[in-house]
Amino acid sequence: MLKNLLLISSIALFLSACGSIEKLKVFSKPVENKIIAPSDPKPLLLDKLHFDVVNKDNIEQYLSEVKKQQNTDEFVFYAMTPKNYELLALNMQEIKRFIIQQKEIIIFYKEATQPKKEGNLNKKEK
Repeated sequence: MLKNLLLISSIALFLSACGSIEKLKVFSKPVENKIIAPSDPKPLLLDKLHFDVVNKDNIEQYLSEVKKQQNTDEFVFYAMTPKNYELLALNMQEIKRFIIQQKEIIIFYKEATQPKKEGNLNKKEK
């Protein structure tokens, strides 16, 4: 009987102790991240490239000009077939496409990480 009384009183004590605890208040507030965007890279400054078209009619003239430019009888020049020139142009176009897409991604993240101004809606939010 004493065990039952002790058991009941301890259960009552545990249950009443849980009732006196205040409920936890949960609230959330958006946190503004301050992300410093790096400055834009300086634009490309490329040197002009010159291609000479050489065929059987003008190869002797071209070779004499190359000898004069390089000031030696042992000269070097690089040749490219029309098919390889076409592949070069296609590769340059692919590089251009890639750069444009990367710029769009950079602009997206710059806009996404800028602090939002009160009262001003972005074009996308209107």
